[in-house]
Amino acid sequence: MIKRLGRIAGLVLFLVFPATARAGDTWRPGPALASRARSATQPLALQASAPRVGNGAWLRAHDVGVAALVVGATFAVAANDDAIRADVRRHDSPASRDLARFAQPLGNAAVVVPALALTYAGARLGGRRSLADATERVTLSVGVAGAAALALKTIAGRRRPNSGADADDFRPVSGNASFPSGHATIAFALASAVDRESGARWVKWVAYPAAGLVAWSRLRDDEHWASDVVFGGALGALGAARVDDRLRARAAPGEAHALLRWSRGGPQVGITRGF
Repeated sequence: MIKRLGRIAGLVLFLVFPATARAGDTWRPGPALASRARSATQPLALQASAPRVGNGAWLRAHDVGVAALVVGATFAVAANDDAIRADVRRHDSPASRDLARFAQPLGNAAVVVPALALTYAGARLGGRRSLADATERVTLSVGVAGAAALALKTIAGRRRPNSGADADDFRPVSGNASFPSGHATIAFALASAVDRESGARWVKWVAYPAAGLVAWSRLRDDEHWASDVVFGGALGALGAARVDDRLRARAAPGEAHALLRWSRGGPQVGITRGF
């Protein structure tokens, strides 16, 4: 488990760090060290962003078309679930088993979330504010996509292929949790959010193939039907992109913030705006 956490934390740092370094971050003492040097007369501030619309809106007009494409692709793949499963099992080998075992943790929430938390803590303690903020947005994006997948799993109640069930065996709210694939959702949400936060063109060529390996591993392990991973991957990539865009819009220059200060004279409330 420790090796898996380190592997994923290292991957996030590898993909996101170059962009935050370009943003001009230099090392400085983290909050714990800085608090010791802070003067007793310096006011403490708590900021909260005000809601924002426009580019940060949750739902846009073309989202309906994208959703229709995802649903259509899912149905098209679902019609071939049995054939795809048979083909994957026919080409199984010890090498594919090892590859699936290596890739699977990249979509495991029990590994990904602690790894992101570790990255965030390290960035904060090291004074890398922009890296910490980027990691926070990635974590929230992955978390929202994962929560959506969990809700859909509960509602759909599709039985897993390794249970001996047919591909069209859905039993709503039955405890069965094949559709959609949570691992595919988490993996593609992580890839999408990290790609957006990094901004480097090459990152997508690392992040998305890695997510694709996770999705394939769920087919190889006979834990999911192909349509499970197709829908889960789309949910993760598109959902995380929307959440990350929203969070970045809220933090954009020119946005108004509610400011609460506490100084020796008492609480102070005001509005600030960045430029």
